[in-house]
Amino acid sequence: MDREGGGDLGSLVFEAASCSGGDASLQLAALDFCAALLQGPRLAARESAGRLLSLEGGHQAATQVILDVCPRADPSFLDRSPHVLDVIKTFPEPWDDGLVEVFQRRTMTACSSEREGFSRGTWAHRRSDLAAAGEAGRPVKTEHVTLHSSINMLEGNTGCHCWEAAFVLYEFIRSTSESFRNKLCLELGAGCGLVGVGLRRAGARTAVLTDANEDTLVNLAENLELNGIEPRSVDVSLGLKALGDGEVCYGRWCWEDEIADSSLDVDVVLGSDITYDVELVPSLVSVIRRLLYAKKSCAAYIAAMPRNPATLDAFVAEVEAKGMEIRLLPWKPNPSFWLRPSPGLSSVKLFHITPGM
Repeated sequence: MDREGGGDLGSLVFEAASCSGGDASLQLAALDFCAALLQGPRLAARESAGRLLSLEGGHQAATQVILDVCPRADPSFLDRSPHVLDVIKTFPEPWDDGLVEVFQRRTMTACSSEREGFSRGTWAHRRSDLAAAGEAGRPVKTEHVTLHSSINMLEGNTGCHCWEAAFVLYEFIRSTSESFRNKLCLELGAGCGLVGVGLRRAGARTAVLTDANEDTLVNLAENLELNGIEPRSVDVSLGLKALGDGEVCYGRWCWEDEIADSSLDVDVVLGSDITYDVELVPSLVSVIRRLLYAKKSCAAYIAAMPRNPATLDAFVAEVEAKGMEIRLLPWKPNPSFWLRPSPGLSSVKLFHITPGM
């Protein structure tokens, strides 16, 4: 079972704020502080801590967030004592000294689980379609995703990094779950596995995550497990018809590989940040066309960060030249969806591609 059904971050923070005697304002401030701590940037955590501590009950809520909520949301949190202590030490005297001492005792036996060249972060987001804080005395509904991500793109595999387009595609999936529920979905260039987590939570019948790089697939499988999903390794070249319902599968697929069209009977094709290389555009578009024409009801959703407009233009032109219909969806990320959004999220373009007439 994935984490959505268990330790919902909003419920954990709601409990912490309630114990502190706080109202909806305290809950939202505690939720932002929790998200900033889990994701890592010190400056954001300090700023959100300042807002939380300015409220009545804020000190107690912050203590519970640090000592209880964050470790329950992400078991690796206690491994990050230097980062958290740096934030705590900015708190007003004398309260910070006691918290530092307690936190140090809690982390004395913690062992780092980070892999060399990777960082582990937990991204938290607010479900935009559900109740706001304080409405009917309920917690804000949130989900959180924990991922290992490559730190240095110049020395590692770009597929092991968490790119903005994947977060946008994840949000789209979760905000329009009916489009993916009970569908066989295939992702091209699956990267860190974030979209796979979203498909599982949206109720996809089967999610098949593919990538050409073996290191990326190893990291992807570990990330699925971090989020309570048991992935199955498959040989994509043997076809997808034998896959079981409810499975999240992963396998290697180079876009130039020969695979019989009859084995590619999928309902939805997805991809994020896979249009960055103009030399790969013809192969990518050919694969999308094969998938869409193998089952005429199939559609593709491609999220792209326009780093190089010429490359994105080449992708659109190639799709149209292959006889498919492509349109830019007028959909944009909800500002309150990701609790600590990247400025780049609003720049991502989301395309919908269908077979031509």
